[in-house]
Amino acid sequence: MKTMILRAMKPSRMTWLMLALLILAQFTFCARILLNEPFQSTSQHGIGSPVEISYRDGARQDVRIDWIVLILNLTACYLLAAITVALMVKITGLQKPFLVYGGAVLSIVCVAFLASIIFSKFYWGYFFHRPAVLAELKDVTRVMAITPVTTEQTSTGEYRFVISSDFSITDQIVYAQKDPYYNLDERILVYLQEKRLLPEEIATSLASHTDLYGLLSETGLLAKAQDSYTSAGLLKGVVVEARHTSGSELVFLSVTGGQVSNDHYPCYETVFEIDPRSGQLTFIRGQRFFFDMAGIEGLEWYVMWLVVSLIGVVGFAFPVITFIAGARNMIRSKVTLQVGERSLNLGL
Repeated sequence: MKTMILRAMKPSRMTWLMLALLILAQFTFCARILLNEPFQSTSQHGIGSPVEISYRDGARQDVRIDWIVLILNLTACYLLAAITVALMVKITGLQKPFLVYGGAVLSIVCVAFLASIIFSKFYWGYFFHRPAVLAELKDVTRVMAITPVTTEQTSTGEYRFVISSDFSITDQIVYAQKDPYYNLDERILVYLQEKRLLPEEIATSLASHTDLYGLLSETGLLAKAQDSYTSAGLLKGVVVEARHTSGSELVFLSVTGGQVSNDHYPCYETVFEIDPRSGQLTFIRGQRFFFDMAGIEGLEWYVMWLVVSLIGVVGFAFPVITFIAGARNMIRSKVTLQVGERSLNLGL
């Protein structure tokens, strides 16, 4: 009995694999977030909360570890991993369980990775991370005007941009910096502030750019809303008129829209070039991505990858392999026993 226990507790590649899965499962599923003060939070991970991570304004500030609880937690995890592996080996009769289970883990992880980035592209509009600000913005030498805009519906039912009242560049930038996730149509303002190109005052007229909404509609960037969501076309943000290093004048439009589906919103960034003779705008490029409010914000590809991988491995791959291999082992044992009994009878 003592020998069996010692053999089960002996480290193996399969034991370390199971231990890693248990630790990741705790970090992912045994977690809670405490809201301490405005813009401050603490996330606790693991049974007994041995690890605490504090955040301020969305940025990690400190990591605290309760070493006694962590050691007890890891010890319990190792014992559970060793016992589980011993039972799996006993049930399945596999000579090289790590190759079978490890191969399953690798396959699930690869499939989960592809699924997570495809979901990210379909739902958020990008594979790995939000696109950077438009490249033309990086070569701006001067900003002539910044105009806050919102959407108004005309008597004919069409949308157009109008001046947005009660707008403050400073307030917008402060809001964006407090929570980087919601740095959306403000991204252009934050970027220009870092380059020290922001004007002291905002413009109070759209001048000759009143047709911007129609031009944006013609780009094909506007997301189509699901049925019953009628506010998708209500855009708000800023128009930035700037001079490029090439000498041309550009108009940047950075706006967010209404819901296109439940708690799901679009963000658009476009750049147009002004014809120096006619003053007409020519579309150069644009991009869009999506964000959630009170939805599944934070479910980026790496979070989904980890969650789907764990569920796929622990909830599907391991049980299925254990069941199939266990059933084969049982059948093989019965056949061996029957053959042995026949041989014994013949010998008698």
